[in-house]
Amino acid sequence: RRFILEIDRPVQTGEGYTGDAIDVLARFEDFYQDLITDQKNISDQLEALRMSEKTKTLRYRELFTQKLINQSFLLHLEKYGLKEE
Repeated sequence: RRFILEIDRPVQTGEGYTGDAIDVLARFEDFYQDLITDQKNISDQLEALRMSEKTKTLRYRELFTQKLINQSFLLHLEKYGLKEE
């Protein structure tokens, strides 16, 4: 696909690129990295709760649910080819 930006086109500077589209891309990359980091942290917390035999707790269920939600986001991103290799 090709997109035409009518205003605030990406502008190349000596340090890289700038503009609205670049800012949106940067926020997306931050979002994606946060999802990956959150998944790792949640997995670690779930493992600690499992080791303490606390799999029936509300905290375990909340974390497990959040992990499923995050995984759903990651699957949708992968579907559109937006997953890092």
